Amino acid sequence: MKFLHLRYHWLTNDEPELNAKGGITVAYEVIDGEVRYTMSKCHYRDTFCKRLGRDISQGRFLAGKYKSLPLKEDERPRDLVRADVYRELKSVVGLDLSPQLF
Repeated sequence: MKFLHLRYHWLTNDEPELNAKGGITVAYEVIDGEVRYTMSKCHYRDTFCKRLGRDISQGRFLAGKYKSLPLKEDERPRDLVRADVYRELKSVVGLDLSPQLF
């Protein structure tokens, strides 16, 4: 199982600045030609903790609460998962978050 940690950034003087609060941890695996993943979200007021995010997302994954995506031969699983998480957050939050700043 691999993990992907996504952190929020703020723009300060047109430069991205890492925010210590909030973030997302994704647990994913490639199984039978598909990527299976689940995530845990840290509230924007809470300090981001990779260990806690890994524990929560791994527990959800092992409980079978994951999303599956077909994986093409030329795709990297990490990129596929990152793009899908971005799309999901955009639809839930309704904001156009820059993928470079997330």
